[in-house]
Formats: sequence, C-alpha cells, structure tokens
Amino acid sequence: MEKRMSIKKKILAMIVGPILTLGIISVIFTLTRVKSAMVNEIQDALKGTAAATLAAYDQNTGDYIQASNGDIWKGSYNVSKSESLVDGIKRNTGMDVTFFYGSQRVMTSAVDKNGDRLLGSPAGDTVIDKVLNNGQNYFSKNVSLDGTLNYGYFMPVYQNGSDSSIVGMVFVGTNKAQKDVVINYLMITIGTAVFVIMLICAAFGIKMSSSITKSIRTSIGVVEKVSAGNLDVWVDEKLLKRSDEIGDLSRVTITLRDATKTVIKDISANANALLQAGNALKEVADKTNGTMNQVRTAVTMIVDNSSDQARNSQNTSEYMRTMGEDITETSREVDALDVNAASMQQ
Repeated sequence: MEKRMSIKKKILAMIVGPILTLGIISVIFTLTRVKSAMVNEIQDALKGTAAATLAAYDQNTGDYIQASNGDIWKGSYNVSKSESLVDGIKRNTGMDVTFFYGSQRVMTSAVDKNGDRLLGSPAGDTVIDKVLNNGQNYFSKNVSLDGTLNYGYFMPVYQNGSDSSIVGMVFVGTNKAQKDVVINYLMITIGTAVFVIMLICAAFGIKMSSSITKSIRTSIGVVEKVSAGNLDVWVDEKLLKRSDEIGDLSRVTITLRDATKTVIKDISANANALLQAGNALKEVADKTNGTMNQVRTAVTMIVDNSSDQARNSQNTSEYMRTMGEDITETSREVDALDVNAASMQQ
C-alpha cells in the first residue's frame, strides 16, 4: 500500500521548504553583497588616501628628478626623505604609503620585522604593466609587504605639467587580515541574524501546522464519534470562534451532528408510527381471519346441505322412476282387464 504524506508534513514542506531555500539564497546573496561592498569601501578609502598622498607630493612646484646620490626630488622637496609625510599618513589612517620612482620603492611607511623600511624592492609585473605602462589606477586584494598580505591601491604619478609622462606610482595599502576580520565578523553577524530569523519562521510554521492538524484531527474525531452513534459530542469553543477554514469545519461538524440528531429523531418517530400501524393492521388481520373462519364454516355447512339436498334429489328421482314404472305396469294391467272384460261381454 502506498504510504501517503500527512497534511502536517505537507504544510511543513510548503512553509519550511521555501523559508530554508529563501534563507540560504538570502545568506549567500547578502554575504556576497556585503563582502563586495566592504571591499569596495576599502578600495575607495585606499583610493582617497592615495589621491591625498599624491596631492601632498604634487603641491611642491617643479619636476620629479633623480639626484646624483639617488634621491628623488620634486622641485625643492626631497621625496626620498619624506618619512614624516608617509608616517603621518599612516598614523592618521592606519594605511601604509609607498612612493615608487619608476618601479622602485624610494619612500615607504612599511617596515620589516626589524623595523627597517621596505625600500629598493621593485613592483610586480602586473602593477608595472597596468600602472606605469598603461596609466591605470589598479586595486589588488593581495599585495605582499614583507610576507604580509595587504589590500593595495596603485595610482600613477605624472611628471609636473604632463598627463602622459609617468614617472612613478603612489601605493597605499592596509592589512588584509585585519580588514578580513571585520568583514568576516559582519558577515557572521548577518548570517547568524538570517539563520535566527529562519529558525523563528520555521518554528512558527511548525507551530501553525501542528495547530491546523490538531484542529482537523479534533473535527475528524467528532465525525467518527457521530458515525459511531454518539450524538453528545462537543467541539472546543475556541475552534468554533475561529474565523478561518478550521472554524468553518468545526461549525459544519456541529451542524452535521445536529442534523444527524434530527434525522435519527425523524426516523425514530416514523418507526414508531410504522409500528403502531403494523399493530393496527395485525388487529384488522386477526378480525379478518376470524370472519374468514366464520365464512369458511358457513360455506362448509352450505356445501354439506347441498350434498344432502343432492342426495335427497337423487333418491326422489329414483322414487319417481319407480313410481312411473309402477304406473306403466298398472296401465298395462288395466288395458288387459279391459280386453278381458270386452271378451267376456261378447
């Protein structure tokens, strides 16, 4: 026999299923969008700091040149000795700043484990191609500074008064692990909130399905009792006062009970009337039977009398025949006497 799914399971499937599906989709979509938004915010912050750093260098008049000792100057400002500028930006923003002349680091706020500035190392090939060769701003999610990954933003540096001659780059980076902790915390918070909402909705669905199935079972139980002949059953007033389909079902169940009572009363009354009519008919039948016995007796007597009359008629007929024969014989004898008398007269 095929096993049927209960209405409770169907209701749970209709409620919990979409909730779980929508919740999972919402979590994935929300977390993806949140992470993307946070990364975009980090990118905008890095871009803003890079632009501010570039503006701080460009405010000095003159061209970017390299002195004989290797220092880079912007007019009268020694870029290679601008520790106070990059360190001040780091203190205020928490971001490391690096100035590249060409592809080489000539000034940076980033230091290694020994506290020495990370100078002299070249930029990566991708950065050189996009920024120095093509003049593009470039954002990267994985820039390594002494083995520590950073979110980084590169901005090309143009020669004074030029929009095509690129002399270097400004880099601004922030610790990726620290930012990811913030992003992950926010994502976990949002995911937890969505999960809690899903649980609340699922619990509400389970409670609602249990309430519906319980009410339906109650109505079924009432109908079963009525079908078994118990017409004194009652339904909870709370169910009768409900304005939904469950309330309608409960009220119809009571209506069915009352209608069944009425039908049974009518059947009982008709049965009593039929019983009384049967008794009356029995009395009439008994009287008719007595009358028929009397008629039968009368008929029997008439038949007997008719038989006696028939026998009497038969005897009378025999007597009449005998008398006829006697008369005939007497007539012959009279005729013979007449003949004899005549003879004697002669």
